[in-house]
Amino acid sequence: MILLQNPYVRRFVLELASIAVEGLYAFLCADKGIQMTVWEDDWRDRRDICQRMIARKLGVSQERRLNARSLTVTAVDRVEVRDFLEANHIQGATAMSEAFGLRDGGELVAVMCMKWRTKTEVELVRFATSVIVRGGHSRLLKHAVAAMQPQRVVTFADHAVSDGGLYEQCGFIKDGELRPDYTYYFRGERVHKFLFRLKRFRNDPNLLWDESWTEQQAAAENKIPRIWDYGKTRYVLDIPGRAWPPERGHSVFQAVADMSDEEREAEAQAVSVLFIGLPGVVGAPLVMGPDYWVDVARHLVECGVRLVADSIKHYEPGDSLEASKAAGKWCYDSHEPDETYEQRIARLADEEHQNYLAKVEEMKAARRIRRSGWCRQRLWRSPRR
Repeated sequence: MILLQNPYVRRFVLELASIAVEGLYAFLCADKGIQMTVWEDDWRDRRDICQRMIARKLGVSQERRLNARSLTVTAVDRVEVRDFLEANHIQGATAMSEAFGLRDGGELVAVMCMKWRTKTEVELVRFATSVIVRGGHSRLLKHAVAAMQPQRVVTFADHAVSDGGLYEQCGFIKDGELRPDYTYYFRGERVHKFLFRLKRFRNDPNLLWDESWTEQQAAAENKIPRIWDYGKTRYVLDIPGRAWPPERGHSVFQAVADMSDEEREAEAQAVSVLFIGLPGVVGAPLVMGPDYWVDVARHLVECGVRLVADSIKHYEPGDSLEASKAAGKWCYDSHEPDETYEQRIARLADEEHQNYLAKVEEMKAARRIRRSGWCRQRLWRSPRR
């Protein structure tokens, strides 16, 4: 055990295993090969978990060892998950969408928690075990992916406790580095920085406040120090065959535009689906593979797009709507008999344009009414002198 000299007082390092126990003063030492594992308040409040973490990293843990393939995968209710995480995870319980567990008989020995970020992307927010479970992470991950059917799994490796090796073993790839962030140290524990925004200092009678202060100045005057962490690494796992639609907030048609002509042609041979009324691309066909269209439709509806089909199935260019509908390929809410694909695009594009012009005129009329009403109100309140 080596005691570091100033300015790194109150820190000691198990150099062989690259484990550090920290006071509440952050410093980045990845370049020294030291992996942070324990904060001072965690050692005080969650000492049992800290001791188990250190023993596992040192390879001297005396805990039971189980093989994941011999355990049973089950869903876990939220109350049991919360109690399990509080007893076995250094960060405790958290918000989640689904939780999956491994049981040895009736005993819960491992838990993995997932949270939906978008309709197609989930975040792995917690994984914890009460004993050493070989292969537990990969087995629960496979089960969660099969049950939730996401197109991407995202997770974050906290540099204080993880180097990301477990995620890389399960097929995750690095997607970016998050800079160190801070919490506040208040009444003996670290608390989220959002608890001490300017509004808190301004409204809390127990805290000092001056209108000229910034948040950092207010925290310093109230002796609430910032505690910096060591950053995080973002990992992603893309599920093969489920790479559509793009992430929420990304332009669907930008993704289509980025496709090569060969990719568009290959997708068009599978399924061609027409969407009408998208901003900036009125009447443009959107091509996609058979596994994609349901998720794309959901994504577009979330973005406020009006779909012109009650049930989007399959529409072949050149077919008439009557023939396609009779074949069960397409169900459309309003159509013209024997209308071809090209005629339908032109008609719907023209209808969309006319609807747009009518909407513009409606907005202009409403603006004129509001303006005239405002003027009359001002004249009534302010009589002529």
